Amino acid sequence: MTAQPPPPQGPGPQFPQHPQTPGGSAPRGDLGADLGAALTFMGTGVVRNWRSLVLPAVIYGAIALALDILSALAGDDDSTGLLGLQGVADVVPDWIPIALAPAQLLLAVAYLVIQLLWTAGTLRFGVDVLRGDRQEPTRYFAGDGRVILTIVICGVLTAVGFVLCVIPGLVAMVLLLFAPAATARGTEVAIGDGSRAASRRLGTAVIACVLVLIASSLGTWLNVLDIVITPFTSLFLLGLFERIEGRALPR
Repeated sequence: MTAQPPPPQGPGPQFPQHPQTPGGSAPRGDLGADLGAALTFMGTGVVRNWRSLVLPAVIYGAIALALDILSALAGDDDSTGLLGLQGVADVVPDWIPIALAPAQLLLAVAYLVIQLLWTAGTLRFGVDVLRGDRQEPTRYFAGDGRVILTIVICGVLTAVGFVLCVIPGLVAMVLLLFAPAATARGTEVAIGDGSRAASRRLGTAVIACVLVLIASSLGTWLNVLDIVITPFTSLFLLGLFERIEGRALPR
């Protein structure tokens, strides 16, 4: 009896371009599930790994608090009230706010740089949480330069949109919401990938944008609050981007 030739072999195993994270639940692809999974990832990611963020958060928070105190002494009513410095501000001589103005301006510029570094650093932290890596706290003082550049580009595009007209600014804000997270995740065309992700789940992106704006509004009262809020918003957007891209989040 003549041996039969083996059946033709098909192509080798096809691995997805974005494999799911082991231990995570499969994405369901609806608004409630996506937001819930992203919020859970945000909370557990920060709570379980907070020690990695303490050192940069304390240093950046100290600088932010110094800026808040200077703003209060310079006559900022919001900072004065929130810091409980009403009595101090009332007895400060008039010449002190004038003398502090240059230092306040320099600190404001420095804080803008710090916020860029901190946002990029917390996105790097989020990617490490996704991968299950534990790194030294010094790793999170800043993120990748591409992430910082993406944040700047998105900010400029959004600002230009608001200058031209409010609606283009709102559209840019929603469509560019996931671009920094996409860059941190290592995508080649981060702004394009982030925009496509927002377009695919436009309702989810709009609600996420509103939630981030509400959380970020707390940082407009005191800069030190912004330092505290940033890790949560970064992990939330990163987790939501993962879900929209079809990748499961770690439990």
